[in-house]
Amino acid sequence: MLVLTHPHADHLSGLIPVIERYKVGRILYYPSFYDTVGYEKFQKLVQEEGAEILSAQVGGRIGLDELSLQLIWPVDNFRDGNVNNESIVMLLDYQNFEALLLGDAEKDIQNRLGVNTDIDLIKVGHHGSANGSYGPLLRATRPELAVISAGAKNRYGHPHQQTLNLFAKLGITLLRTDLNGTVTVRSDGRNFWYDIGR
Repeated sequence: MLVLTHPHADHLSGLIPVIERYKVGRILYYPSFYDTVGYEKFQKLVQEEGAEILSAQVGGRIGLDELSLQLIWPVDNFRDGNVNNESIVMLLDYQNFEALLLGDAEKDIQNRLGVNTDIDLIKVGHHGSANGSYGPLLRATRPELAVISAGAKNRYGHPHQQTLNLFAKLGITLLRTDLNGTVTVRSDGRNFWYDIGR
């Protein structure tokens, strides 16, 4: 299964060669109105692939063997001038391991998610930008580990110091791809562990 969280180039560009090279069984994406050559190419490839297109509907659940993905954003027909806020947000559940995957959804959306269950892992929203983390959501979910995906020395200055301060204040272990390299999280359904720098 392939998931496009939203059509910004940094989330989209790497998926195009995946579709071109591999046979993809299922594709999940939210049909944002976003006019770029890359997104147009993605949509054309999706039509040609013959994969099952999964609808990003709130409350939907996708099963992958013992693992399930609960779709918690966006609501039907949601539109925002900031396409980050149309990101697909999912709660991954594998036995006793849970991870919240925020895409690039920002504070305004995180405030609307209504997630109040303890989780093990959070993929930090919008690369750790100043508006990518919402304190009340972190307090409600109490993740043990947070991962920020951001390029080294990126031009946006991600992650923002305000975000780093928030995780430090809440005592949440934080890994960053700009400093730690590739972060791989594994779980046996009871415990989880991670490797960095590969």
